[in-house]
Amino acid sequence: MKGKIKKLSVLMIVAGLVLFMGVDTSSAGSSNSPLLRGTYAFTGSGNCVLSAGGANLFTIIQIWEGNYTFDGKGSGSFIGTFRAVDLSSNAISRANASWEFEYEMTDHNRFETYLKPGTFDKVEDPTGNRPPDYFNIVGRFYGAVERDGASIVITSGPPQTHILCAPDPNPALGDCVPSGVEALCSESVTGLQVPE
Repeated sequence: MKGKIKKLSVLMIVAGLVLFMGVDTSSAGSSNSPLLRGTYAFTGSGNCVLSAGGANLFTIIQIWEGNYTFDGKGSGSFIGTFRAVDLSSNAISRANASWEFEYEMTDHNRFETYLKPGTFDKVEDPTGNRPPDYFNIVGRFYGAVERDGASIVITSGPPQTHILCAPDPNPALGDCVPSGVEALCSESVTGLQVPE
């Protein structure tokens, strides 16, 4: 009798694990995720090396804060403020950035985001003035979401290339016309979900 109870217990545990694993990994490879939905207030840091024609112009370190918003269906938006220090001159600056992105779940709690096609990183100064040029971010951001969806961590992974696009004479095309200035940037931020 004891042997039958042990076997039954083992079968119940295995069945429970299989059921749990099926639920836990069902979102892998999909944009839909009940975990990743809503707005996350974030803060973090990064650094960028700017260059023109292969020659380094300057290196900056940044402190970021803002919001990532996920719709739960594969689209989202970013709005943030960064404060930067130019390491060559010690000049301090501040700017606002925003972009639209798409994302996909790559595992039950891991995801990747990338700029929505035809959109760019829009930067403006603290007074709200936006220069006529903008940045194209080449590559993806990599993230992880906590099991209950309460927090996220997002990193650029290997340094990403940010291409400064010249003012587009035909903005309807949505293409980046490289200006010759590029930045290699690495960033990492942590966010907490904001109650709705």
